[in-house]
Amino acid sequence: MPRGFIKPTIHPSRVLSVDWAYLAAMIDGEGSVAYVKAPNQNDFYTLAVYNSYEPLIDWIHRTFGGRKYTIHRITTNVCSNPKPQYRWIISSQKNVYLILLFIIPFLKVKHEVAEIALQHIYRRKLRTVVN
Repeated sequence: MPRGFIKPTIHPSRVLSVDWAYLAAMIDGEGSVAYVKAPNQNDFYTLAVYNSYEPLIDWIHRTFGGRKYTIHRITTNVCSNPKPQYRWIISSQKNVYLILLFIIPFLKVKHEVAEIALQHIYRRKLRTVVN
């Protein structure tokens, strides 16, 4: 498997309720529920969290799978020694759907976009798998 990759199979019974709530808070405040539409490809949703504290991103990566990236910032006149930024992202539609199902009760800011994502993924991707 590629470096930085953990098999994206999530076992909800192994994740504590408080961990779902914490992930929701991180996505609400430091992350995104994003719709990606690339030319000549299928559209899809991703979940992401961005932070400069690597242990946080490591924990999310271990707990929920997905991928972890390190973004090295460029030195500027304003900041001569910028901290790297770490990013966790998950794009498997089954896992995005599953995570959203568990975190939606805890989302405050991105609740509406999460509902839209759930409906879209179900209609476009999972209908045949779920039924």
